[in-house]
Amino acid sequence: MARPWLFVAIAWLAFALRAFRLDAHPYRGDEAFVIWFVQQDWLALVAAVARNEPHPPLYYLIAKGWRDLAGDVETVFRIVPLFFSVLAVPAVGKVGERLGGKGGSAVGLVAAILLAVNPFHIWNAQDARMYTQSVAFSILSVLAFLRLDERPKDGGRLAQYAAISALAVLTHYTVLPILVVQNVFWVIRHRGARPALVRWLAVQAGLAGIALAWLAWNRTVLLSYSGNGDQPTLVAAIQRTAVAYLTGRSGSPEWAMLASLFGLAVAVLGTVWLIRRTGALGALAAVVVIVGVGLQWAASLRAPVFNETYLLSVSGFYLVLLGAGIVALGRWLMPAAGAVALAVLIAASGLSLGNYWLNPAYAKAADWRSPARVIARDARPGDVIVLNYPDPTFEYYYRGPIPVRLIPAAAPVDRAAVTRELAALTAEARRIWLIPVRAANWDSEGLVESWLEHHALPIATAGWHQVRIVLYETPTGVLAEATPFTAELGGIRLHGAAIVLPTGCHAPCPLNVRLVWSAGRRPTEEYKVFVHAVDDRGAIVAQSDGMPAGWRRPTTGWSPDELIVDAHELQVPAGHVRLLVGLYREQGGRLLTPDGHDSITIGELTVR
Repeated sequence: MARPWLFVAIAWLAFALRAFRLDAHPYRGDEAFVIWFVQQDWLALVAAVARNEPHPPLYYLIAKGWRDLAGDVETVFRIVPLFFSVLAVPAVGKVGERLGGKGGSAVGLVAAILLAVNPFHIWNAQDARMYTQSVAFSILSVLAFLRLDERPKDGGRLAQYAAISALAVLTHYTVLPILVVQNVFWVIRHRGARPALVRWLAVQAGLAGIALAWLAWNRTVLLSYSGNGDQPTLVAAIQRTAVAYLTGRSGSPEWAMLASLFGLAVAVLGTVWLIRRTGALGALAAVVVIVGVGLQWAASLRAPVFNETYLLSVSGFYLVLLGAGIVALGRWLMPAAGAVALAVLIAASGLSLGNYWLNPAYAKAADWRSPARVIARDARPGDVIVLNYPDPTFEYYYRGPIPVRLIPAAAPVDRAAVTRELAALTAEARRIWLIPVRAANWDSEGLVESWLEHHALPIATAGWHQVRIVLYETPTGVLAEATPFTAELGGIRLHGAAIVLPTGCHAPCPLNVRLVWSAGRRPTEEYKVFVHAVDDRGAIVAQSDGMPAGWRRPTTGWSPDELIVDAHELQVPAGHVRLLVGLYREQGGRLLTPDGHDSITIGELTVR
């Protein structure tokens, strides 16, 4: 048996790797949802989990208690998954020791090392969800099972097994196949010992009662659950699982598959070695992995539920197989062979962790911090923030006074309702900050962004990892800062014009002109807008011509009395200029004002 201080040292290594850059990645949507969800009181939280979440309640209860006690900043709130992930490290080592039989301490130590440095587990240890908790309780349940198997008459060990397994059942449904495997092994190994079998079945009846009671309460959510994964072939499912178990989500495709194939070969060798060492019990880890992955894949035949994260519960047992395979290489071939195999697997983990920690392409979530920071800095009274997808992460990071609107408010999208809501919003707000997300289950066609592109003026945009913002000025906002007009050209009215000249600009100077038009009735012809800068002799020195709104809003598409924002940029030379605005047909000349002029003077300026 390995000395305890070795497992303590490995656990400290695991802690250091999981605590490193714990707050480097912003919260994901699922993490922000947990924070929002656990703000309810205790009884309401349990009922809400039963009505809305396809998971048991234990993690949410722990997360609520921790949030109430310590807060919800990343480095604090993620301590809970980190704790359970570290707890699993010595536990998996002890499982490896027992499955390896006499001299199995090497299996346990290698398995613990592999779990300590595993990118898949480190990723989830820095993620405020229940998955590392399911890992810890699954491994502890199997460890308690193995200890009870050694002394089936020990009531204390039976009670420990029952308590730990109950916690596992209340953490995640993916632990249930592990309990099924335990039952098969127990019945086979103790079928002749009636008292031990009866006590065991009594405990299992209690665990089944807990599971069935919660399943009955949670059945509406489970029956309507449409999946958070996909439906791969069996071969693809095995490949993806092997990659996830070894390199997680941040292994580069060039080498992650090769490393995972090597890992599979080592795991098969480890299975053979364990069976040779401890007989049928040595197959326990392999059976747990095969059953867990197989059932997950079989479930995906009905709905798209295959997700590597759901397989985290059985991943620790795969690492036991890897540990056994490495030990087998060292003993069947030569010690150097085992050392090389261990070095290869650790190197694969290290490369993947380097990507996760340092390569932005492997960031685990959209960078919601940045848009929240920009909006908090640059927002003005009269602004509105629009989200077109119900991700709670932005509202976790943004705590400012600007109102946040979700449009569309529900799925499937009601296009008419979205149009009405956006029209009302652009009539009220001066500027709109849109954070567009293209999600298949919500605004999949980008309806909100497309509408705003046609009915407001995009004046700024910025992007970060997986997220961007677009700032629009509405007709209301343009008119608030524009010079008002009541001029008409052929029945089309100019309501206002804003002239924006950069401070301290020297010729040639970029001049931005923003116009707001409307028509009492839908025009039957397409007109173009011209903005001319003319000198004192009337000669044109700069101009911008084109269809309104950057060619996005031809006049034949205007609704009656709809306000149209139209922006133009001119490069104005030095000197005094007048700015003229007008409308014209491609063939047929300019439209006239009621008093016969073919343009409207909107201002004068001098450029140095």
